[in-house]
Order: sequence, then C-alpha cells, then structure tokens
Amino acid sequence: MNLAPPTEDHTPEEDRYDENPKSSNVASETEALPEGAEQFLAMLEEYTPTIPDALTEYYLTRSGCPEPSVNLVRLISLASQKFVSDIAEEAKWYSTQRIEATARDKREQGFDVKDKRLVLTTEDLASALKEFGVNIKKPTYFADNPSGGPAPGS
Repeated sequence: MNLAPPTEDHTPEEDRYDENPKSSNVASETEALPEGAEQFLAMLEEYTPTIPDALTEYYLTRSGCPEPSVNLVRLISLASQKFVSDIAEEAKWYSTQRIEATARDKREQGFDVKDKRLVLTTEDLASALKEFGVNIKKPTYFADNPSGGPAPGS
C-alpha cells in the first residue's frame, strides 16, 4: 500500500488497487483464521452432516458457486442443520405452550387431562419460523372447508 502523502494527481482509490498482491497487508489464509478454526476445518472432513453433501452441493452450484470445496459444502450443511434444528426446537416450545394452555383450560372446566403427547401443527411451525424471519401461510385445503371440495367417492 502506498503510504506517501497524496499528490495532485493521486487519488485514494488508487490505494485500493495495489498492482503487487504480495505487498498488500492482507494476511495469508491461515493467519486470518481465528484460533481453533484449523482444527474445526480438519474435523469437518471427517464429519458426515445430516443434510447430504450432494444436496448442499447441488444448491450451491445452482446459486452460482462453480466448484465448492468439501469443507465449504460441509460447513454450509452444518449451518443448515443447525438452522433446521433451531426451528424444530422453537416449534416444539410453541407446541408445548399450546398444549399446556389447552390442558389448563380443560382442567378448569373439570376434565381429567391424561394425554401428554406433543402434536406439532403448522401454526406451531409458522410461529417458530416467524421468529427466524420466515413468514409462511397455511395453504387452504378442501378438508379445511366443510362446504368445499369434491364429493366423497367421486
């Protein structure tokens, strides 16, 4: 990088485009990694994520990444797996809250609440996804509308 004082014909933009890449002050790839990152990347090669490498690689190439490395594919698969896991955990929490509220209402009415099963609904999933910035709407089905849909047996 040029540290000389600017002259009349010199602009700061010229400093950004250094002709000699070796003289730039950008650290090498291994020096720029935080502590423990090399060990993490080495562990990625042995790790088999839940989301298959082929699926992740397919979507990476469709989005414009020509030849993704194995580490990149596994890292994105791991991040995707974490995202899906967080959504499932949040949806489970919403389901638990809904069931507890329903059970509380039934107890107040004098019913004996014995069914402790969790049932994940689209509303639970939509609430969880909303926390992550993903808005979904439940599609309308004929079964949801008693007056709509084809006649039974047709």
